[in-house]
Amino acid sequence: MKLKTLTQKIKIPKQIWFTLLEMIVVLIIISIILWMTVYFWSENIFKLKYKTTKEEFLSTFNWFYINSLGSNYTNQNRFNQLNLEILSWKNSIIYSYIWDWFYQTWEKNINSLEISNIQIDSWTIQNKSSISIQPYKIGCEIKDINNITWARLDFKIIVNKTKTYCLYLLSQNCRIKEKLCNP
Repeated sequence: MKLKTLTQKIKIPKQIWFTLLEMIVVLIIISIILWMTVYFWSENIFKLKYKTTKEEFLSTFNWFYINSLGSNYTNQNRFNQLNLEILSWKNSIIYSYIWDWFYQTWEKNINSLEISNIQIDSWTIQNKSSISIQPYKIGCEIKDINNITWARLDFKIIVNKTKTYCLYLLSQNCRIKEKLCNP
């Protein structure tokens, strides 16, 4: 008898239970919120990927320049000059250390990067520009394909064939800086 009265006392009111329609509405709202967050997160991830590739290019160039300011040794050899080549058909920086008796060339690849529109002092040149850095010396020499020295180098880097950054380099301080791209 006691058992019967106990179950009669525990009655769940009908207002507590959700209807199926209310549950579907809540699920739809939650799924819309999740979709929006995933969409915006993926946009931020792409932006970070573009920026990371640009920063990799800049840090590679700055690493060469800063190391040559502080030392004239690499691979246990004393070098007299460091040459960097920016090529418009490659996604890399080609660098050469010139020693007294020989020189050696390497290539630093930067994935998903394309270099284009190389200009020296507002003159569009061919596909290549050379930058010469002397150890312990501030600044650098910017040379074209004909080995003529210039004061400024402008170029674009294109990341994943979608995002374009316009950059320039001044010979007096040898620092790559970003500028606004002209349409």
